[in-house]
Amino acid sequence: MNKRTITTVGVFLLLLADLDVARAAYGISNGIDISGTIVRLISFLLGMCGATYLAAGLWQRAEKGSETWKYLSISMVLFVFWNVIMAFGILLDVLTAQRAEHDIAISVDALNTYYAIVRILDPVLEVIVFVILLFGLRKIINAMRNEPWSVFSKEDSDE
Repeated sequence: MNKRTITTVGVFLLLLADLDVARAAYGISNGIDISGTIVRLISFLLGMCGATYLAAGLWQRAEKGSETWKYLSISMVLFVFWNVIMAFGILLDVLTAQRAEHDIAISVDALNTYYAIVRILDPVLEVIVFVILLFGLRKIINAMRNEPWSVFSKEDSDE
């Protein structure tokens, strides 16, 4: 998994570095802000890693304790997908800027279609993530009020 992550980051950084070198070589001033793009990309990649780690921890907590932790884990998995979509949006921004600056043969219709998909999926997935997160938190709060011992450890039915 680490090799895939490093490869993915490397491809994005190579695309961004290529854009920066081309802008410097041709003296082109329009395009995208490279430093801001790299910061956004790194934040989404760190969001993917953090949400994956948190989802695994919450799922483990659900196996040891209450099943309500699974709602939070599912929310974090969806948050990973949201970060992937946003990183894909950054790739589209870079491709659009390269297409505008150089005569790269990328179909405008394909880019517009991908942009439409990213622009539609972004808010929809974000709302779903936070609704599931709030629903899971409500379930945990209700469980803490009624049976607080069941939230962190499962009850043995053998007793």
